[in-house]
Amino acid sequence: MTDKAVKTVRIDVTPLSPPKPMEEVLKHLDKLGDDEVLEVTNDLPFIHLLPKLGEMGFDHKLEQLAEKSFLLRLWRRGTRNSEEGTGSTR
Repeated sequence: MTDKAVKTVRIDVTPLSPPKPMEEVLKHLDKLGDDEVLEVTNDLPFIHLLPKLGEMGFDHKLEQLAEKSFLLRLWRRGTRNSEEGTGSTR
């Protein structure tokens, strides 16, 4: 069995006003492949999105980088991407 390299897709939704950040994340999740991790930066902690991710089949990790800086990593449940979000960026 050959391991695929994990691709990291990065978006910054900080400049967007609600509900655009959530819409942008959902748009990218819809296209996210099994070999990809979505990294989203924002100045808010995604409180309205987090409860929905499990129902949608995604796992996540949320990190607070600074007082108003958050990094949300998302991947499809059941893939090996949980801590492997390194690789090429598109």
